[in-house]
This record gives sequence, structure tokens and C-alpha cells, in this order.
Amino acid sequence: MLRIITRIFIILCTIVSARDLYVSKSALEQYETDDYLLFDAFNDTLEALHSSHPDYSPAIDAIDLGKEGPIVGEQFTLEARIYQNGRHPGPSWGHIMGYQPIDYEGLDENHESPFIWVYNGVDIKYGFGSGDQRNYSIVDSVILNRKTWYHIATTFDGTNYRLFVNGEEIYNTTNFAGKTPYPTPVRFIGGAHVGQGRFFGKIDEVRMWSVAKTQEEIQEKMNDQLTGNESGLVAYYPMDIDNQYVLDRSGNNYHGIMIGPVVKSRYFSDECPKPDGTMDCPYPTIASALEDVRAWDRIIIREGRYTEFIMKDGINIEGTDYNWAQLDPDFGGPPTNTITIEPYPNETVVIDGSISINVDWEPYYHNGHGFFRAILDSAAIADEIQRPFRDVYGVWINDRYQIPAVSPNIKNPTDPSYGGPNDHVPGTFWEVDVVQSYMQFGEVREGNEMSIDREYGLARLDLLDTLEEWAFDPQTEMLYIYADERFMPSSTNVRIRVLHRMINIQYVANVEFRNIKFFGGSMDVKGLNILFEDCKFEHLHDITLPAFRNHSPLCAGLFSNNADFINCIFSRIPFVYSLKIGGLQSLVENCLFTNMDWWANPGGGSPSLGYVCRFVTIENSKIGGVGGSSLMEYCRIEDYIDPCDCSGINRGAHGAPRSMTRYNWIINGPGTNGIRFDGGATGAGNRRGDIHHNVTIGNHRGMRLKGDYHEVYHITSYDNWMWDIDLFTGKYAEPDNGFTLGNQHSLLKNSLVESSLGCSTSDCWPYPPSEYGGTNPTDANHLLESGIWFGRSLGYTLPHRELADPWYQTLILSDSDSVFTDGYYRPDDRTQDYDFRPRKGSSLIDAGVVIPGINDGQDLQYNWPPSYLGQNRRFVGDAPDIGAYEYGDSVYWIPGYRYPHPSFPIPRDNARDVIPDYSVVWNYPYKKDYSGTLAHVTINGPGVNRSGMFRYPNNVMFQEFQPGGFYTWAVTVDGISGGAWSFQVDNDIFPLNDRSIDTTKHEIILPTNQKSLEVFNNNIAFFRFDVPSTIDESWDIDFNLFVKEIENLTGGIVVYKFDQLDWGEKNDQWNIGVIDHTLSTAIDTLHSLDPESPISLNVSSIINEPGEYSFALAGLDSNDHVTFHSNEAMYRYDRIYPYTPYPAYWPSLSFTPSLDSVNIVLTMPQNDSTIVLRGTPGDSILFQWRLTHEMDYNVNFYILQIGLPYASNGGRSVDTLYIETEVNNNSVNISKDEILDMLVEAKVLQGEFEWNVTGILSTGEMVSVMSNSFSTVIDDKNYELTFPDEYRLYNNYPNPFNPVTTIAYDLKAWSIVNLQIFDIMGRKLMTLESSVKAPGHHYTMWNGKNSKGFQMASGVYFYRLTVENAITGKNAYTKVEKMMIIK
Repeated sequence: MLRIITRIFIILCTIVSARDLYVSKSALEQYETDDYLLFDAFNDTLEALHSSHPDYSPAIDAIDLGKEGPIVGEQFTLEARIYQNGRHPGPSWGHIMGYQPIDYEGLDENHESPFIWVYNGVDIKYGFGSGDQRNYSIVDSVILNRKTWYHIATTFDGTNYRLFVNGEEIYNTTNFAGKTPYPTPVRFIGGAHVGQGRFFGKIDEVRMWSVAKTQEEIQEKMNDQLTGNESGLVAYYPMDIDNQYVLDRSGNNYHGIMIGPVVKSRYFSDECPKPDGTMDCPYPTIASALEDVRAWDRIIIREGRYTEFIMKDGINIEGTDYNWAQLDPDFGGPPTNTITIEPYPNETVVIDGSISINVDWEPYYHNGHGFFRAILDSAAIADEIQRPFRDVYGVWINDRYQIPAVSPNIKNPTDPSYGGPNDHVPGTFWEVDVVQSYMQFGEVREGNEMSIDREYGLARLDLLDTLEEWAFDPQTEMLYIYADERFMPSSTNVRIRVLHRMINIQYVANVEFRNIKFFGGSMDVKGLNILFEDCKFEHLHDITLPAFRNHSPLCAGLFSNNADFINCIFSRIPFVYSLKIGGLQSLVENCLFTNMDWWANPGGGSPSLGYVCRFVTIENSKIGGVGGSSLMEYCRIEDYIDPCDCSGINRGAHGAPRSMTRYNWIINGPGTNGIRFDGGATGAGNRRGDIHHNVTIGNHRGMRLKGDYHEVYHITSYDNWMWDIDLFTGKYAEPDNGFTLGNQHSLLKNSLVESSLGCSTSDCWPYPPSEYGGTNPTDANHLLESGIWFGRSLGYTLPHRELADPWYQTLILSDSDSVFTDGYYRPDDRTQDYDFRPRKGSSLIDAGVVIPGINDGQDLQYNWPPSYLGQNRRFVGDAPDIGAYEYGDSVYWIPGYRYPHPSFPIPRDNARDVIPDYSVVWNYPYKKDYSGTLAHVTINGPGVNRSGMFRYPNNVMFQEFQPGGFYTWAVTVDGISGGAWSFQVDNDIFPLNDRSIDTTKHEIILPTNQKSLEVFNNNIAFFRFDVPSTIDESWDIDFNLFVKEIENLTGGIVVYKFDQLDWGEKNDQWNIGVIDHTLSTAIDTLHSLDPESPISLNVSSIINEPGEYSFALAGLDSNDHVTFHSNEAMYRYDRIYPYTPYPAYWPSLSFTPSLDSVNIVLTMPQNDSTIVLRGTPGDSILFQWRLTHEMDYNVNFYILQIGLPYASNGGRSVDTLYIETEVNNNSVNISKDEILDMLVEAKVLQGEFEWNVTGILSTGEMVSVMSNSFSTVIDDKNYELTFPDEYRLYNNYPNPFNPVTTIAYDLKAWSIVNLQIFDIMGRKLMTLESSVKAPGHHYTMWNGKNSKGFQMASGVYFYRLTVENAITGKNAYTKVEKMMIIK
């Protein structure tokens, strides 16, 4: 017990010692700097796999002083300041300086130059080669403290070989007396020619002398910079750089080339000897804060755009012994000792991999085009990025992406993404198809070296021929831009990307990044318990980097291991492997990915999104989907295209075992599979993958699964180009058994499949599959026994009409739509619907089979257990439904990214032609814990004024609506509203079922394809409708038909009322083929009909209350033969336009309300909205309304009334102020000044207004369904809501001032305020305030300039506040104060 208490005490003490470390880029101005070089594990200078330096391998970071580098002579001194990082695990030894010329001109290590090494982490090894032998000593336990600066010096005078540490001699040997150093140059700093050792840390003040310095001489100058002209000084490196060169300040010009290390700075000032993270001495860079951070610290970053390149090897791992190579799969849990990195509250921070360039642009004409060009200042760029500048990898103008010059040309991928990959909408992301650009760079290889040869690459001047393209010539350092007139380059608005990695950190534990935006560079993050939450990522990669397609860490915009990404947004991330989020401890939850990889990916390749992927949306991306996580649930992948061997959800070879793919939408990937399990021809391949409740539609293939023993349940798959579901039998072999047929043991149940089904098991065939090839089974009854609805077996029946309001690959065409010369049609309305539930009357309802743990409410394990209790819900009704959704369920799962507010309304906002017998559905905002979460839902419209509370995950409010009615509704969760949504209900109701049958036969009629209804002899057409509860006898109702063909019409077509109800097309006793077909009362006879024309029959006398109604059509004469369109009629059907519904053809009931049923719906301002006052002068508020039904009722005019309730009579009663106005149409603008006047008159600071509209008709009035309300706020950031009891003008602060001062004042009531500045002669210089102000505390600033913008001189000035009553205009207060400007 004592041990436990002690441990708890230590932890608490550690937490108490946690610090807030502030970072502010503005602090750069308060510090002086001293540069040093950082040598680390990262190749952050070169854009290549390995060092491209032919004489330096395999070390990564070094300074190469050249083959003709400094030779120190027979006597010498070597000095350097070193600092070993706290990295763990780190290299056990590394070079400080030296050169081993192995195999160089026949020399070996006996010819090694004088050198100093760190050995075994704490020892110093130093020596030299004398030609005949290698002479060296190892001194133990010298560098005992990491993260501490040491001065190391060695001297050799021909006899004594001494080692000095921090100016003190700690070792001397005479073993090498008489030896003469071989004249090999000290070529490298931070490395040597061979050996795995390399220095990890900092090096500064490297000095090489041709004399042996004494201890006194070393101590005298070790802490000072040299002048460079000291006697005996051979080379001196204070770490000054000029682009890629480290300068020798000795005057001997032994300048070095940087290979990997980067320049870093020590920051200091008189007030702050070093940054300590306080507000007074903040860190000027994020990287400098990371140098000092420790467990439990919080790095708080002030506002700004931080151009930083953060390379860190080890964070928060002091004292740990993690086995990084073999992390336990169960490692993880709640992070401990967490370091948090986040912005200051309410401030925005961008970590930016691009830099701003200040250049002069000049016009330039080339190949008949007019460009802009500018020479880049390579030295200035290198100074800013602290690395050599070699090339340009990205260009932005005002943060708008510019395209590297490429062939073929593409549309700017940052344009809007309206439409989809099938639409090619002009001016959008989809205008141009996916292109496979000539993106491969030329390669120059020597061993492991690969370098860029831009002659064969991108961004070349000869390819610059399209607006918003750019090119760069590294030889002349000239940047060219073919600018769009909307985005012209200037000296301040162009940013370029000049490095590969923006962030590269490894060996990191328990670190959180929160609410930060990352822009314009790639990231590599490895460790454990790393979290990115509420972050944004944009432009993380660029295709102008070398095309290392087989090296995803190099070409990934984001490469991470064991990092979580929660509630983040990723956008505009191009290239092949845009994201590689891996590791057994990796979670991607509630993230939005949009505009990903706009370049084709030759041969495939897709991002990886963690071990668990949940609530993710990938949309508008030219990328082949994502690599399947072990658990992938509630993900939405839509509008993606890449003609590659890939999938929306792709599990590669051996990726299926123990995997779970559930509750996902994969929509509109015309070049890819929706879901795929890959496999090989040998080995076990992919086995035992679980898939259930997925929608895969509009893809090249809906689903192709290789392997065996898969379980596939509740799939909705249609509108796919090839296979809807394919349980592939090839490319599979059982272990040790050679080739065998795949998927012989896989299960398929309860799935909706349109036209192509590969399935060879007993679920699909009543006979051995070898007899039929295992594809496209034809026995519909057998399939239905397994819950498989296969449209092809039902006579190519289409599934769309079985669903409530689904997505269509081909949208409805209107008369105004057109087909462009590229062959793509342009529908006017590209919005889609996403209600995949079976519609009422569908043959899918109760037609499935029970699967334990999937649809019976049990929480069973399978490959993954449920993520929460009750996730896999119990079916509704007598049996499960076929497809991904259940009719009548109170939960409608909506996959994808969840916004901070309720979202994804079904019906969608502004939807038209909504089904009257329907419901409203919404998605909840994202929360980590939904316990106790409630949604408050309100619906208002004709006949409905309803609100309700729903407990998560319930998200369906069942409600019937009036035909033709306009409804508004809203959802609020945790006080946050999703806004006001609206929809218009269809005037027409379409049949639940319609069917033409031969009534002389008594047999089950399955829901086979029947696009038309033939009426002749014993062939009768039946129609079944469901009239909603919102209908009564006051409605006018028509029965509508559309004649297709007339073969003969002698007697006429009789319309009957059919008394048999609840019939359908399911295999039961209520099937239309087996019920009694006796017709009831004849309603009317149709004698005069025309082909391809509509006909309507009033049935108001028949339909006078809600409920089911059936009608029948029969020929009066045996020779009568007329064909009508059914509710499966379509505009066209072929492989290009698979299904275009055409409701104008469909049978329907249409409804016209009586005048008493029509009301007014208030639309703007939205109910419970907030309106900002005191904006731009002359601002107004738009008030809008509409009728509940789209009819012309001849309203004479409208009266708009706005009321403001307020307390009166000392708070003992409530009065209301009103304004009214007459309006001739359905909208009017009301000045904000009128609203403000009401507040002033009521003497209130803010109020909640109510407004209403009345329509005046010749026969009476039309009223609003309900009144709306809105609140007002004061838009003044220099305002505090207080209740002063007097007027007051404060002394300005600071005073005296330069350049800005603040003036504050109090108002006790609404007032007209004038605040003016005068000089000592009484002349008015400036009016700072002149407007109506609310009661409270106000303040404003004066920058010392007059009204013309001229800066005032030093001296005395006055400011005067004049206050007038806001109603009477009488003076209420005047005060003058004095202030002083000083220079």
C-alpha cells in the first residue's frame, strides 16, 4: 500500500509541475540569434530516397568540405561545440569531424584524417592515421549529460595528444609520439566516409588549427567568436550559410556543402537570456518549444502562420523502454504524461510548409502566351527555411493552388466539385476526366542514389500553356506563372513550397495536436498514442516530387504510425499515396476527406485510414478509394474515380481475416470496385471477412470478393457497370491443397442485387454450381428463400422503385437539359437523395431471413464485436427486410463525417416531390460519448405543428404530410441547431403496387419487370394506393393515367373500385395472382383515349377519408386492347443511362386542397435566429414567406407585423411595440434602423422580436401556420455588455503613447455618440465615433493619424466625447481629456 501511495504522490507531483509554454512568432523581433547546425535522423535536405552524394554513404547528415578540404598539418588543434539530443533509442556513436578515405586512391583507414567521434554514447574517440597505422584513444564517460552543450578540443604537438572538455584537460597520451598525421583533409563535419555511425545532435563553432593550442589559449577563445584572421587558423565554421554552402570564415575558403543538416538558432536578449515559454519570454518557433518540452506540458501557440519545418527525433520518451519495433497489438489505452500542442483560445494557427516570396514580377511572352516571371532570391529563401533551396514543388496565389505545367492539361482541382464523375460540369473539379500525366521524373542512379532530372519531369517551361499553370527553371532560378486574371501574382500574395517534409517526428509518445491547420507540406509522424484532433490538413503533397510510387513513406502527403485522427478535415491532397495512416494503434474517426488525388494513379494505390476507421467521408476525389481498415464502419465514399485496379474499400491479399465492413456507403466510383477483397493464386488468400449492411451503387463493380468463408449480409447493390455482387471463384487456393474454387463456403443473405450476381453456393442455386457456372442464378423463388432479391431473375426488374427515395446514377432529365458535344448530358438538378429504406408496399419488406447477431438484436462477436450495445438492431415486423435498411425502423444509419451540428436531413433541404406518407431523418453531430444525448425536433406546415424528443441513436420522426404542402423543420442537439430545413411534398401519390395480370390464371406473381400495363380480354390492370391521414372530404382528388398504346378501343376501358386491400407481389396469400379478382363498383368508362397522352378521372366521391384504395382497369369489349404506363416507366434504359425515372408517365392520385387548408409559412428570418445590428450603414433585414401549397389563390396583399415585447411598469407588466407594413408580394426588406429604434424606445439593450404575416383575400384572410421570432445582438468587438449608472470618459491608455492608444467610455442608455480628436490649436483632426450606441462599456483606438491618413507629430492633443439622448437628441454628457504623442 505504501508503494502505491508513493507512486500516486509522484504522479500528482509531476502533474502539478506541468507547464504552459507559450509560442509566438512575433517574439522573433525581440530576440537576437546565434546559429548552429542540427544533425538528425532525417534526410530533410534532399528530395530522394538516400543521399545523392556519390562519395558519402550511408550517413544522412554531414557537411562535405570537399576532396581538397582543410589539411591541419603535423601539429594541430580541432575544436567543436556539441550537444547530443535526448533521443531514445539513439546511435551509440557518431562522427563530429574527420574522413576515412576507404578505397579512395588506394588509401585505407591508416590514412584517416584527424578525427573526433562520440563513442558508445558517452565516450570520446579521437585519433589520426599516419600512413602506417591508425592511431587513436578512447576516453570513457566524457559526455554524461544529453541535451547539454560541451566544448570538445583535441591537440597534438608531435608528442602529447590531449583531450579537453569544456576547456579542461581530461586526458593525454604520448603513445603516438613521433607519428606524423597523413596529409588527408578533414573532409566531413558530422560524418565520415564509411561506417554506420553518425552524429545526432547539434554542432557549432568548428575550428581547425595548424598549431597545438594550450589549455589557456583554448579557454581564452572557446566562448567567443573568432575574427577569422587568427594565426594558425586553417578553417573556421561559425555555421553561417549561403544557400547550400556552409561558409569558412578563416579566409581560406574551405566552404562546405550541406548534405542533410539544417541551420537552427539559439535565441537570446537582455531581458530573456533564453526563451522559457512564459508570456514575457515566449518561444519564437514551435520547434524551439519542442526542444524544452517535457511530460504533461502544454504548448500554447499564439495567432499566426508558422512557416516551420519541424524535424524531431524523440518526444516525451525520457526514461522509457518502449520496444518500438514490436509494439504489442493491445498496447495503448488512455495516454499518460500527455503533451498537448494547441492554439491560444480563439486564435487561429497554421503550420505552413510554404513560404511567402517578395519578388518583382515582369511580363514575359513564350510560345504565344503571356506569362509573369520573377527571379527567386535563393539565399533569402535558404535563410528562411534554414536549409538549402534547390527547387519549387508547389505554388499558390492567395492560397489558390496553381497547377505545375503538365501534359495533358487539367482543370484547377481546387475549383468547386458540384456534380460528379459522370457529369463533367463546366467550371468544376469534374470538367476534365482523370488524366495520367507524364509525371515520371528522369532518374540518374549510382548505387542507391536517385535524383531528379527535370528535363523529363513536370513544371517545365515548354509545357506551360494553360491558365493557372507554373514552371520553374532551377538553373536560372526563374519562376513562371500563367496567371488567371482573377488571381494575379503580386509581391505579397504568392507562396511557394520548397521542401518535402513539413513535419517529420519519430519516437514520439503521448502527444496531442489540437485545433491546428497544416498547409502546404507533407508529414511523417511515428510513435504511439499520438493524437490529432479538430485539425485541418490542406495541400499536403504535390506531384512535382519524385515519383517514388513504391515508397509510400516518401510520396505520401501524410504518413503516420500509431496516430489517431479525430474530427479532422483533409482537403486537396494530391498524388498517388495521399495518406498512409497505419499501425495497430491507429484510429481515424469522424474525418472528412475531399478533393483527394486529382492525378490518375497508374496501376492503383489508395490511402490507408488506420486500423479502425469510423464516421469518415471521402468525396469528390480522383482516387481509388481507401485501403480497408480492420474495422470499417459508418464510412461514406462517394464521387470518386480512378481507372485502376482498386476499390472504394479495398482489402489487399490477406486483409480480410478478422476484418469487419459494416454500415458503409460506396457510391459513384465508375472506374473502380465498390468493395473488394483481393487475393492471390497461391496460399490461403483472403478468408473469413465479415460484411453486412452496406450500400454499393454506381461503381464499376459493386462488390468483388476473392477468397472463401466470407459472410455477406444485407447488401444493397445496383447501378453498377459490371457485377453488383461477385463472390469470385478464381485466384484462390486452400493451404497445401493447390488451386481450389473460391467462395464455396461463403454466405450471402438478405441482399438486394440488380442485374449481375456471381454466387456459386446453395444460397443462390438449388443445384450443383458446376452445372450453371456459378453466375447469375435464375431461380427467383430459391433466391428469395435466402433473402436475395435479384432483379435479373425477376425479368430484369429494377430495384429503384422498391426503395423510398434512392440515389440514381442517371438523374431525371428536364426539357431544358442538354447533351454537350463531349457526349455528357447536363441535368439541371444534380442533387441526389439517399433514402434506401424499402418503400411502403415493397416486396422487400419482411422477405429476409433471421441472422443471429446481425438482425435479431443480439450483440454477438463475429470478427468484431458491436461498437455499442444494440448496434445491430432487431428487425421490425414479421421478418427482416431485404437490403441494407429496415422499413419502419426508428434508426436510419447515415454513414460519414458528422458535423458539429445536426446534418444530412432526409428529405434533403429544399427537396421537392417528397412522398406524403413519409418521415424526417437527420444525422447527429459528432460526439465521443452519446450517453444521454437527446434531439429536439420540430416540424411545421399544413396540418402539422409538432415537436418531439429523441434519444440517440433514434433519428426518425414518422409523420404523414399533406400532398403539395410546404414544411419546415429543425433539429437541435445539445442546444446546437442544424438550421431550418424545408421541403415540398408531391401533389401526387404513386401506387404502392400496380400490376396487369391474366385473371384466369391462379398463380403467384413475383415482382417481375413490368414497365407497362396491358388491358385486354381477361387481362386486368390493378392499382393500389395509400391515402395519408392528412386527407379528408374537402380535397379534390384525380386518378391519373398515361396512355402508351392503343391497339383497339371499341367498347371502352372501365375504371372499377377494387375492394381487395393489402394485396401485393410477395410470395404469400395476399399475392395479386392468387387473391379474389372480383371487381366492385364501376366508377367510369374511358371511351376517348389518345396514345402517348394523359387522362384524369375525378375520384373525390370515392376517396373521402384516409386509408388504402384499389382500382382496376378492364376492357368493356373483348376486342379492346389498350396499354398504359406503369410506375416502372422510365425515360430511357441502356448501359449509358441505366435508369432514368419518368414520373410523368406513372399512374397517380393528385390532390388539390381547399382554400381553408392553405396557410402562410414564414421562411426568413428563420425561427429563433439571431440578427446582428449596427453593420454597414443602410443595412436591412429580408423578410420572406410562402404559401403552404403551390397554388394561385389571388392574395390581394400581405401585412407584415413585427413586435417587440418588453417589461414595463417597473417590471410588473409586459407591453409590446409593433411596426406594420403592407406588401404586394412575398418578401420585403426592413431597415435595421427601424429595429434599432424599437430597442431604443423600449429602453432595452437587446430583445427577442416576433413577426407574423397575414394574407388579405377578397373572401377573407390567410394566416401563418405559426409566428417566428428572432433576437438581436450588437456587432461591435469594442463593446462590453455592462450596466453603467453614469456616463463616463476614461483617460486614454497608454499616455503618452506611440503609435496607438485606447480611449474608453461608458454609456448608461442608448445614445448618439460623437468622439473627436483635436490638436492644441483646436482644429478637428479625426472623428473616431459617430453613431447610435447601446448602453455599456465601449472602447476605440487612435493610431495617431488624422482623417487624411497623415501621422501626427509629437505633442499634446485632445479628445472630446459628446453624448446625446437617442430619442430627443438633447445633450446628455460632454467631456474633454488630454493626451500626448511621443516619438
